[in-house]
Amino acid sequence: MVKICVLHAPKPYIVKCPPQGLMSIAAYLKGNGVRTDILDANIHYADLPSIRRASYEKLLKRKSFSRNFDIVKQDFPEKQLAGYFRKNSFDIVLLDCQFSGTANYSFRTCELIKKVSPGTIVVTGGMHATIFHKELLEQYPFDVVIRGEGEEIALELARRIEGGLRGPERTGTAETCAAGESSPGPGKTGSIDLTGIRGITYRNGNETAVNPGSGLVMDMDTLFPVYDVYEEFEMDRYREYVQAVLGPFWRDQDPAGVILTSRGCIGRCTFCNGRTIDQGRYRSFSKEYIIEQLTHIYNRYRPGKFGLYDAMFGGNTDTYKAVCDFFRARDVEWGFETRIDVMTEDKLNYVKNTHCKDILYGLESVNTEVLKFNKKIPKTVKDDYMDKAARLFKKTRDMKIICCITVLYGLPGEDNGIFRQTIDFFVKNDLRNSYYLEYYFCTPIMYPGTDLWYSAAPEDRCYDWDKFFVVNENIIEEGKIVYKNPDIDMDKLKYYVDNSERIINRQDGPEKLTHRISARSRTIKRIFAEARKGIGSFLDFKWFMLSLWYTLIRA
Repeated sequence: MVKICVLHAPKPYIVKCPPQGLMSIAAYLKGNGVRTDILDANIHYADLPSIRRASYEKLLKRKSFSRNFDIVKQDFPEKQLAGYFRKNSFDIVLLDCQFSGTANYSFRTCELIKKVSPGTIVVTGGMHATIFHKELLEQYPFDVVIRGEGEEIALELARRIEGGLRGPERTGTAETCAAGESSPGPGKTGSIDLTGIRGITYRNGNETAVNPGSGLVMDMDTLFPVYDVYEEFEMDRYREYVQAVLGPFWRDQDPAGVILTSRGCIGRCTFCNGRTIDQGRYRSFSKEYIIEQLTHIYNRYRPGKFGLYDAMFGGNTDTYKAVCDFFRARDVEWGFETRIDVMTEDKLNYVKNTHCKDILYGLESVNTEVLKFNKKIPKTVKDDYMDKAARLFKKTRDMKIICCITVLYGLPGEDNGIFRQTIDFFVKNDLRNSYYLEYYFCTPIMYPGTDLWYSAAPEDRCYDWDKFFVVNENIIEEGKIVYKNPDIDMDKLKYYVDNSERIINRQDGPEKLTHRISARSRTIKRIFAEARKGIGSFLDFKWFMLSLWYTLIRA
């Protein structure tokens, strides 16, 4: 039997959730009778006790309550991976290469596999791999790149390779190389015929072959639920990791509750590379499929909170109402991301009494012409778009649901006037900060695959992939990854990214003290709410008490 490994590559910074796309591929192979070994090298080698101690020491040093997730850096586990692949002579390894910011570790993993087991066929896929499918085969010893969605392609590829390895012309496989026979060398699939498999790029002799088509899944219900492989992707270990970083406040970001109810987005945003995978085709699972998945995860894992990571939850009204009804009947918090042009006040009313904790809206700019220019909204959208946005934000807040609003300063079409225009929008619409209102001010990044990336001159693009793994505090200093709008002063850009929230909420006279007291009380309320079910040890209790104390004494 051909041995296949599904490998979640290690990451330079440990990501806090298992990979939904790779899990779906693994579940699809499993559901179709293809046996695989699974190694989640992102979390498997993490030193959780050390991370927990370091997180607690950060609290002592910071002396303030923080619900932010501090990403944890880790070294490349070269010895551990080498030992794993020496022990297991795999014929095929399916390796993710999704985000540009973590791509270098995927490349190192591929090179290590080929060094330890030269005959292993290494297949990769994901967003970064899809964008640079030819370059990856030219620069690294990958054998095959799956472009776009990978479930159906991975199954067809596994069966084709298995048939080829069993055939009379079997050459260069893991078994023959282990026996001392000649290897086909890095990046060669020997005599296996891969013609006709849609959506792949592969080495064909000394040439690179690009098969047309894609693996876009149109009937989402043909996929197998990702929870079928939760245990293999070490979900409990992911939960322990989030707890190690956040202490008693971890349940708000419980990775067991992360699910997708749809794929794709109707947007064509110049700053988003999501269409690389989904081709801009919005497709929803059926409400029966979604409810079965939610029910299983709820009964098995009892997540502290569910997070729906759809790009635009609410695109299908039937599934939207079914999900709301599911949470209405259960005492568990949840949250989701949606689009302003998808959400309506009627849909928002339907969220009442469902235990919804937060809704994320991608505003991006308060100038509708800028949004149209950047393909965030169609040109046919009416001029009352911003009025509708303000109503949704206020209604969400008034329903005591945390309204999270994202803004991208410096988009193409904006000038220095956008800063004042943005501040005025929030102030005039009475959208000052409160317990139920949060803003995220960022800058557009020229991610590979975006219109911003392709519109830039080649010399202005950043090919240092490590720089794309950034947090908001250091984005502007990262250089070429930030879109440089010629009509925006970069010093002003940095100032307003850092200070817009403070300016919007600036109070004078007696109101200032009242505002500070109110803000402090809201923070204390949040501390109690989020730690209520997360205290599981004496250390968690100390963590909670110190967070409370630091909030009370903060100047």
